This record gives sequence, structure tokens and C-alpha cells, in this order.
Amino acid sequence: MKASLKFSVRYIKFYKRQSTAILFSIIISVALMTGISSLVYSGERSNLEKDRKVYGDYHYYIKADSDLIRKIRSKKTGQGYRITRLGELEKKKDIQEPYIFSFVYGDGEYFSIIGRKLLKGDYPANPGEIMLDAYTMGNMNIKDEIGGKVYLDGKEYTLCGVISNRWATAVGGMEGFTSEDTEGASGEHFLYVKFDEKKNLKTQRKAFQEEFHIPDGGMMVNNTVVSFFGEGQPSAFWEIMKTPGSNFTTALRIARDEFNLTVNGVILILGIFSSFIIYSIFHVSIMKRTSQYGIMEALGTGEKNIFWLLFMELGLLFALGYPIGSLIGNGIIGLFYAKFSNVFADADAVSRHFYISYRAVIFGAVFLGILLLLISFISVRRLHRISVVDVMKNSNDKKTRNRKSYSKSSRQMTDVISEKFMFARKGTLISILFSLALGSIIFLCTTYVTVNTRLNNELSLKADDGLGSDYQVFLETSSFMDTIPGDAVSNIEQIPGIESVHPVSYYLGEVEIQRDILQWKSYFPEIDNDPNHLMDPRMMEYFNGICTEKENGEYGIKSNIYGYDAQMLDGLKDYLLEGNITPRGMEQKNTVILRTLMDGQGHYDGLSIHPGDTITVKVPKSPDVPEEALKFGDQDWFEEKEFVVSALVKRSMAANPYFIGKDGLDLIMTNEQMMENFGIADYNMISINQEEKEDSGEIVQEIKEKISHIPRCLIKDYTAEIKVQNSYLKQKMVFFYGIAVILLMISLMHIINSMNHLVLSRRHEFGILRAMGITDTGFLKMMLKEGLRYGLYASIVTVVAYIGLEKVLLYLLTHVYLYINPNIRVNIWVIVGIVILNLMISVGAVFIPVKKVLGDSIIEEINRE
Repeated sequence: MKASLKFSVRYIKFYKRQSTAILFSIIISVALMTGISSLVYSGERSNLEKDRKVYGDYHYYIKADSDLIRKIRSKKTGQGYRITRLGELEKKKDIQEPYIFSFVYGDGEYFSIIGRKLLKGDYPANPGEIMLDAYTMGNMNIKDEIGGKVYLDGKEYTLCGVISNRWATAVGGMEGFTSEDTEGASGEHFLYVKFDEKKNLKTQRKAFQEEFHIPDGGMMVNNTVVSFFGEGQPSAFWEIMKTPGSNFTTALRIARDEFNLTVNGVILILGIFSSFIIYSIFHVSIMKRTSQYGIMEALGTGEKNIFWLLFMELGLLFALGYPIGSLIGNGIIGLFYAKFSNVFADADAVSRHFYISYRAVIFGAVFLGILLLLISFISVRRLHRISVVDVMKNSNDKKTRNRKSYSKSSRQMTDVISEKFMFARKGTLISILFSLALGSIIFLCTTYVTVNTRLNNELSLKADDGLGSDYQVFLETSSFMDTIPGDAVSNIEQIPGIESVHPVSYYLGEVEIQRDILQWKSYFPEIDNDPNHLMDPRMMEYFNGICTEKENGEYGIKSNIYGYDAQMLDGLKDYLLEGNITPRGMEQKNTVILRTLMDGQGHYDGLSIHPGDTITVKVPKSPDVPEEALKFGDQDWFEEKEFVVSALVKRSMAANPYFIGKDGLDLIMTNEQMMENFGIADYNMISINQEEKEDSGEIVQEIKEKISHIPRCLIKDYTAEIKVQNSYLKQKMVFFYGIAVILLMISLMHIINSMNHLVLSRRHEFGILRAMGITDTGFLKMMLKEGLRYGLYASIVTVVAYIGLEKVLLYLLTHVYLYINPNIRVNIWVIVGIVILNLMISVGAVFIPVKKVLGDSIIEEINRE
């Protein structure tokens, strides 16, 4: 071992040029791997900070009585857990008129946890004081004046403070904060708990539950925040994988959520990329010293010792280069991050902090160390396949020698010699070509992910986040009789600064499904036999569940029925699964669009319904039906309608939370069809967009004036939230594009470095060719053609590999990351540009070392080993 170490040190000192090249490749590779991994990790942290702002900075919340609250407050740190934040919310009482309104109490830590700030005044300290937000005051026509009188539930309150609004996607009913000693009929207490994020959350949660005897179902999770930290453990992973129906996609989704597949996957891919860079250069160095290894083997040095010799040489350079590369990579990308994060106007919307991924640094060192072992092993096996005598001669007599004479053919001898050099070792050629192509492959794959991420963000913003319009006027009601009249829509359209107005009408129905049509019997808890598949209490109380089994064996699935205008229907084309969307054709043939079911793996085949099929919908005979009708029983309140499905879509762009929300199906038709089929002429909500650079405050005030006479009609202003989301999405895109550009730059540097070593490693042979009479011009042309061939073959490998990997990425984005419509391919001109760039770099990379070769004397070249 010591002898191998000494030999390794001597090799490094003697072959300074080769050792420097290997060290440089290690530094660049490590800088790439750790720097980009930290950049991805910082992006994930930025996403986490945004999620904290939207959903709250807590991990779990529990319903607790006063005794339990007191015990938890007295023991925030226990065996196996540590609570870092603890906020309390108490629901005093709810009222229904004139709007749904909740009286609540929250302590100071609660407000901090959910990200709400006191804008002016004070928190309520005495009964009779109340604190409201702008959203509540605006919709209830309460003046924003501290000390002003507020009349609610037949009582008089004093406005003592104004608090910031909740995030738009979290807004439910309106609420007012009272003092702790204000009397209330409900008395429900909730504790919001945040554990130490430096420790495993699942372990802390279990220890916390054992300490305070909280059952498994007693802790509700803030999924979006908790998922970042990976609550799962390997044992839970294997338990889930044993569950019937689990598959490879299940494993990937668990890895995504519980093992941070995004960051660790990047580390893995970049580690492999780095190993190719290191191997391609190290292999060239080994081939130049083949004869020396042959002499060592002839003198009795075994494969094991040669292996340790190679590994120690790599290991010493790795030990020196890894910390340098980590510092350079994180330093440069950290500066880059700090520069572009300041570009955004809404600085509070994004995380400016650059987070070093210490996991990437540690895991990368271990992973690359293992790969270096593999590189050393492969190198030894390559030497082993050649006989000792041939190794000493630096040749390989196992190969069949081609005695064909090329001097009689019409081909140029330089071309023949160039091809002989390239294809002398086919395994080496393949590894070099793949190494040259790998950077371009990763760049194209990153670009594919980037363009589809941008599209997915835009589609999610409209459908999933509900931020498809600047303002939304809606009815806070579960009665079909409450509507927004058409003249209100016309009046809003006349407001200066309004760009577009899209009214939506609404009805509730039940789609009748035959047993063989519903493929996913376990999708709905009401018909699933699994006792762990819990039913929603509200859905059961008001609607008798989403899916019910009928006496004839068929199923009834509660369905929202929406009426859109033509522009909103056109917007659904981005979510299209099957069929065609033509508003005029829908009206002529009375067809509908069906928003179908989606499972947890991005599949949409739960219903065997396709365009052209006829569906039967059970609906109330008129909007004037009692609340009991929402259960769709056997009473004589209903009629059946038949519709032909013209299209299936993945999402709808409207959501009425006061009925079944997004839990059932959606049937979508035009507003004109709603009138013809159900007699519904008015609307349930209105989506409004303003012109650019308009003052939202003035527009909101004017909209309020137009709807002030409509009972239970409210307005939400999404302009601030959309601005924050767009700012965040812009940052996210910079992450992706930055990573793609950095990868491309590293790839090009690698091509230049590899081509340089390919040329300089054959200086002895080149000296012989020059001695035989090849001119400098002929030699230069020969080498430039060789560089062109390398670039061409590497480009072919790039395109072929990318086409295959694109299918893999499509699968991951669709079924693991649940992108809505990830089918946008990389622009063909980007691929053409990469091919041209590869060719130019390969040819250009040959020119510099060739000029160096031509600058030396022929005798010097021949004497080189």
C-alpha cells in the first residue's frame, strides 16, 4: 500500500501536464456538481419560502382542549422532539348573515406563523374590540378607521386594528379577531406546531404524539411545507411498496416527496457527468503510460497493486481538487444567485438567500469516490485484456491486423490514417463520444424540462391556484336562487381600465355511471371498502357523498355544471385530453365538455368515457329546491338530461367552493346552453382582467359600487398575489435557464479539453507522419477533419440519446411531478444550434494543439513517449 502511494506521488510529480489536466477536470466537475446542486437546492428553498407564505410556517396542527394546550406549552422540548413555534387559534362562533363570518382569537405567534402582519392599531385586548383585514372590511362596507364602530351579529364592536389579508388561495370565509376572553359558543382550540427542521419531522411527530397521547388521526399536516423535508423513512417506503397496486411510479413519487428526488437526482446525474469528464482525461493519461504498467506487471506486480496505484493517483488528486472545486462552484454560483435575485421588483416575494447544499457536498464526495474506484477498476480490466508483452509495447496483438493496401485506392491517405487513429480502440472511441455528448444531452434535457415547467406554471396558475384573473366577483352561497344578474356584468364591462369580463353560470348535477364505466372503484371513499379511506364529513352531511351506489347497481357522481363564454372555452384547449372544443358547435349539437378524474400518478382513465359517448345527468327541475335536494335522493325534485361528450379536459378554470368544489366531475357548456337546458340566465361568478398598469384600488372600488346591491356578493382582488407568483415563476425560470447555460459551458470546456488531450497524446505518431513527408498543411487538414468527425459523431449520439431521454422525461413530468400538459418539445433550431456548436468547438479545439505540435521539431515529437 505504501509503495503504491509513493508510486502515485511520483507519477503525479513526473507527469505534471497530465496530472494538472486531471486535477483541473476534477475541480471543474466538482464545481459543476456542487454549485448547480446548491443552485437547485436554493430554488427548492425559495419554493419552500413561497409555500410558507401561502400555507403558513408550521408543520402540523391539532385540535386541543385547554388542559392539553397547557401541557404542550409547558413542555415544548421532550424526548425525541423540539417545538420551535407554537401558535393558538380559537374559534369563538360563526354567523351566516349577512355573510359567512367567523369570530376567532389568535395569539401573537399564530399571526406570525400564518404570515399576517398588524398594519395599524393594536391587537384586541378587551371584549367588544375587533381586528379585521382589508378583504373583510371592503366586502362588508366597513370603514378603515381605528376606533370606528362595527355592527355584527346584533352587537357593536370597536375596530381596534387592521391586519394584512391572507393569501388568495387560502381565503375562505371572512373573519374578525377578538380578545381571548371574548365569549363564544364554539370554544374550539387549534394549536399550530412547528418542529425543529434540522431533525427528522416524522420521528419528532411520533415522539410528540406519544408524549401527549395524541392518536394518529389527531395531527393534521401542512403537506406542502412538510413534503420539502421528506417526512418518510425507508421502512415506510417499503411498507408502501408492499401495498397492492404499488408500482415503479409509486416508488418514484415516494422518492420525490420523501427523499428529495429533485435535488438528489441532480447530484446523481451531475456526478455521472463528472465521472465521464474525469475518466476521459484519466484514460488518455493511462494509455500514454501503458508500457510502464506492462513492465510493472512483468516484474511481478499484480492487478491488485496496479489497481491501488491508479486509485491512489486519482484519490490524491481528488482529495486536493474536491474542496477547491466545492469552494469555486458554490462561490461563483452564489455570486450569480445574489446578482439575479435582486432583479425582481417584489424582493419579498422570493428568497434572496443562497443555500449551500451540504448534502450535495458530502453525498457528492462519497458518490464520486465510488465512481473513482469504478474508473480504476475499469482501467485495470482494460490493461488486463492485453498481454503483458503487448502492454510493454503499448500495442494490442489480439486485434486482427488489416493488411489491406490503401495506396491503390482513390482515398486520401490522411483520411485513412485519421480513421485508423479514431477506430483503433472502439471502446475508447465510444466512451469519448459519449463523454463529449453528455453535456449537450443534459443541456437539451434541461431545456425540455424548462420549457414545460414554464407552461405548467402558467396552466397551474389559472386552474389549480385559481389565479387566472385579476379579480373575481362571486356569490358566497349554496343556494341556486342567489345569482349575479346580467346587467351587473354589463356595468362592470363599462368600468375604465377593465380589459375583459368573463361571467360563469353554475348548477349542480349527478352524472349516472354504469358499473363497467367506472374503472377506479377505490377512487371514492363512499364506495371503497377500505376503512382507512375516510369520507369527508361535510360532503356526507350536505351531499350524501360524492359518489353513491344506486339500487340498479349504477353509480351517481356529483358534478359541477359550469357555463363559460367563448373565450374561457378556448382557454380549455390547453387542458385538452381528447376531442375538440368549438363553442358554436357545442351550442348547435348541445354537447358538453367533461373534466374527468385524475389519480395520484397523473392518469385520466378512471372513467371509460370518450368524445362521442352519451352521458345522463340528473339535475333539479328548477333552482328553487330545498337543501335536501343536494343529496340527489329519490324525491320528485329531479329530471334527467342526456348530453353527448365533445371533449375531455384535465382541468376546469372555475371552482365554486360552496358546493362540491373539485371533488367530483365538471360538466362545461356555454352560458347559452345553460339557459336552454336549465333555464339559468344569470351567473354565479365573474372573472375580470384589468388593463396593464391600472390602479387596482380604483378598479376594486368601482366594481364594489356595481355589485353593492347584490346580496352575498363579494370580490377578491388577486392582483398582488398574481404579481408575487409571476415574480416567483420568473425566478424559477432563471434557475432552469442558468443551470442549462452553465451545463453547456462546462460541456464545451470539456470538449476543448478532451480534444486537446486526444491530439497531444499522439505526438509521437504525428512526429513519424511528419518525418514520412506529410506537409504541415496536409497534417492540419487531416486533424481538422478528425475534429469534424468527432463533432459529427458526438452530435449524432446527442440527438439519438436525447430522443430516448425525452420519453423518459415526459413520463417523469406526467406521472411523478404531475405536470398538466408536458408535451412541448425543444425547438428544432435549438437542437440544430447545439449540433453546429459541437462541430465548431470540436474543429476549433483541434486547431490549438495541432499548432503546438507543428511548432515542435520532428525529432522532439518522435522522441516523445
